Amino acid sequence: MRKKHHRKAIDSLNQRIAEHQEKIRLESEKDFPDKGLIQHWEKEIRAFEKAITNSTLSNLITELGIECGRVQALINQLLLPSLTTNQQAEILAELLAAAVHLHTHCDEDFQMLIADELEKLPDDEL
Repeated sequence: MRKKHHRKAIDSLNQRIAEHQEKIRLESEKDFPDKGLIQHWEKEIRAFEKAITNSTLSNLITELGIECGRVQALINQLLLPSLTTNQQAEILAELLAAAVHLHTHCDEDFQMLIADELEKLPDDEL
C-alpha cells in the first residue's frame, strides 16, 4: 500500500474511532445507558485500532525490506573491482543516506509494534 493510501486508510479509521468515542460519551450521559451498545462500540474501536496497528506494521516492514535491498545492492557495488574514486564516493553517499533512513525507520515505535506482535503469538508455537 502506498504511503498516500496508507495515510488515508489510517485517517479514516481514526475518524471512525472518534465517532464511536462520541457515541459512547453520549450514551454514557443518558440516565439509563445501554451497556450492550457501549460494549459493541468499544469492541469496534478495538477492531479499528488493531487494523491501524496491522496496517502500519505491514507498511513499515515492506519499506524496511525495500531499503534493506537498496543497502545490499550498494554493498555489492562497493565490492566491484576497479571503481573510480567518484563512483566510490557516490555509492558511499547513497549508503550513508540509506543507513540514516534505516536508523530513522527502525525507531522505538517500530520496535514496539514488532514486540506487540510477538506478544500476541501463542506460546505453544514458540
